[in-house]
Formats: sequence, C-alpha cells, structure tokens
Amino acid sequence: MMMGLRKLIHLYLFGCDKLERMPRNIGQLNNLHTLTTFVVDNRDGCGIEELKELRQLHGRLELYRLRKIKSVNHAKEANLQQKKNLSELLFSWGRTKYNKPGNEACNDEEVFQHLKPHSKIHFLELYGYGGIAIPQWMSVPQMFRCLRQLVISNWIRCKNIPVVWLSPSLEYLSLENMGKLKTVCDNLCIEGGGHSTPLQVFPKLKKMDLKKLCSLEGWAENNAGVAIDGLVIFPVLEELIIRECPKLASFPLCPVLKDL
Repeated sequence: MMMGLRKLIHLYLFGCDKLERMPRNIGQLNNLHTLTTFVVDNRDGCGIEELKELRQLHGRLELYRLRKIKSVNHAKEANLQQKKNLSELLFSWGRTKYNKPGNEACNDEEVFQHLKPHSKIHFLELYGYGGIAIPQWMSVPQMFRCLRQLVISNWIRCKNIPVVWLSPSLEYLSLENMGKLKTVCDNLCIEGGGHSTPLQVFPKLKKMDLKKLCSLEGWAENNAGVAIDGLVIFPVLEELIIRECPKLASFPLCPVLKDL
C-alpha cells in the first residue's frame, strides 16, 4: 500500500477520532511534509518508530496512545529531536485528550525521557501522562526559550511541571487535573545579588488557567520551603482563571490583570 503513495506530501487527519492505528509501514512515506496525527499501536509496522525517516515533517504533529510504545528504544527511534521544522506538538497517552492514565503507566517516565523534541517548539500540549516525575529534559530552561503555549492535563501522579517560569516567550499556560501539584514554580531560587534588573517570573505570560488542582497551595517556594519575595511576578498577565483549587490561599499581585 505504501509503495504507491511514496510521493505523498500532505496527510491531514484532523477529526479522525475513531482512527485506531496508522497504516502499516507509514514510515516509508519519507516525502511527507505534513502529518497531523499519529496513533501509536504495538503491532509491527504501526509503532512510533515509524516516524524515524519522516525527517521533513512541518507544522503540527499530534501523537496519541503513547502508552502503547513497546520500548524505550522505539521512542528513541522516533527521533523527534531532529525534526526541526515541527513547531507544534501534542502528546497524549490515551486516544483522546481526555483519557486519564491507567495502571499500566509503569514505563511512562522512561518513554517520555526519549520523546525529547527540539528546543524551538512553539506550542506543546501534554495529556494523560502517568509518571510521577517530569523527564530530565523538561528541567532545562533552555528547552523552552521559544515556547509560547503550554497545556498540561490529567497528570494525576506528577508532582511538578516543566521549568517554564523563566521562559522569555511563554504567553499561555494551562494546568488542569494535576492532583499532586503543590506549587507552580518548584524550587525557584535566586543565586547571588546585585542584579541590574529585577528577575522576572513568567515575563511574557498573558493568560493562565489553573483548574482542578486539589493540592495546589501556592505559586512558588524556594529550596527552604519559604515563599519568595522581591521578584517581578506576572508583569504582563491579563487573564487568570482559577477553578477547583481549594488549598490555594493567595496569589501574587498582577499589575495589569484585566479578567479574573
């Protein structure tokens, strides 16, 4: 089947919600510039490793059923880091954005570690991750220097989020249904003094949604567990939505906030 489609450049699969798996050996379509959706399956020729040779992919790529990735090696073979022309990524461990992680999430952390994209991604959406900790690459601030939008939902076990609070480009942040999250900025600390300009936290963030975060207590703590003062916080935040965050007792003053 794939042999007759080798010259195919664009494959749009938006709205194909009942698609259970990709055609076998779709990785042979190495002229593809657009592949909007990839549904992982554990059958031969249908795994995420089929992305290996699709080096020309541009724009947005949505990856579903990541829980079906057979091994860490298959995640490595997908080689997302080398797909430099992708600007938007969606990772979902279920078939939809709304699936919650099940009991089979034992290898989620190892797999996620090897799904590292390149550092110029603009939009990143992450749904249904079953791990307790974020992968190591998400703890490197330089990974998010170009990120403009981050959406995280149904991370029911994870205790922290990617290190995005110093991102010079992030404009929108949405966190939903993260039952173990206690602070938005984990282990934020300032080393040294005498800065010529104040350190800004979320310097470009304009909109933030915080929903169903039942353990969220505050926005940041330092290594000693003491709330941090003396920073420029949310300097351009205009819209803030907070719902079902029963333990959140206070929030920093946002100087240009328009909608709450």
